[in-house]
Parts: sequence; structure tokens; C-alpha cells
Amino acid sequence: MNNSLLLENETILNKTEDDGVILTNYRIRQNFGTQKHPQFISIHLKKISSVELYYKETVLWLILGIVLLAFGLITFLSYRVEPGAIGIVLGGLFLLLYYLSKRYLMRICSDGGSHIAIQIKGIKADRIQNFVMQLEQAKNNLHLLKKY
Repeated sequence: MNNSLLLENETILNKTEDDGVILTNYRIRQNFGTQKHPQFISIHLKKISSVELYYKETVLWLILGIVLLAFGLITFLSYRVEPGAIGIVLGGLFLLLYYLSKRYLMRICSDGGSHIAIQIKGIKADRIQNFVMQLEQAKNNLHLLKKY
């Protein structure tokens, strides 16, 4: 966020390397889109209702993988037919898709319904905890000031 976009007395507390998420002493902002068509979500700190860390995956791929793998193994071991081998291969592919679909996310929710979701896979745990602590401390400081 460039300094001309900061509010009066607003300072940047933390941000991602690509400036995709910026935490200030008044708000948190997620920037996305293109330079030609910028998009963003901005949530005032006093409107934040929760912060959660969670895994998200496509469970349907796991179920399909297990079912196809079981079908393939039973068919192939019982009858030695081609559909069994195809079921084993497809089951393995769906299990691989399930594994690849896992994402580790942080969701910052506002009491107005919007939220910011940040993919945090590969970021060290202490950096994540530090970011959440800064967010909560900034929210608490804002509450104590009762200025905004």
C-alpha cells in the first residue's frame, strides 16, 4: 500500500512480501486483481469478529479415490480384468488430487459478513503467530483509544 492510501495517523504494522495483505494500526487490507483492474477487501480492525487457521481440501476426491481404488482392487484380484486396473489407476489419481488440493488458510472475518482468506502454506508457524498477535494487539489498542 503506498503511503498516499494511508489514513491520517495510520502506519503499516505488517505485510506480505508481495503486498497482497497489509495490516495497519486501523485496518487490514487484501489486494488482488491486476494493476489495470485492482480489487481489494478492506476491514476495519474494530469490525473483525474472528481469526481462524484451518485446512481446506476437496473431500469428494478422497471418497472417489477410495471407492475407485477398492473397486479396482477387488475387480482386478478377483477376475483379472482390465476395468480393475483402470479403477486402480483412477483411484490413485483421485487420491493424488485430494492430496494436492489441501490448502492451509487463515480467514479473518468481519462482523459485516466479508472475510479475508490468506493461503499460508509454507509460511513458518512463528511468523503466522506473530501476525495474528499483531492483529489482535492493534485491535485491542484501537479499542482502548476509542478514537475510531
